[in-house]
Amino acid sequence: MRYVLSREDCEDLYWPPDEYPANTLAAAGELRTRDLDAKASVLDYLVSKGIVTVLVDESGHRR
Repeated sequence: MRYVLSREDCEDLYWPPDEYPANTLAAAGELRTRDLDAKASVLDYLVSKGIVTVLVDESGHRR
């Protein structure tokens, strides 16, 4: 038997915007659940080089 989720259902289950991973360790875990080979150290490097952008608040801290 095959199960299919709509895009909306998938986003509700796996990527609710109000619970987006707040740090690279959590983001790497989220990416691994999607079968991507992700490491927090690599994500930190990509952020430091400006390849990946992150949201920051008015004081410059990552959200």
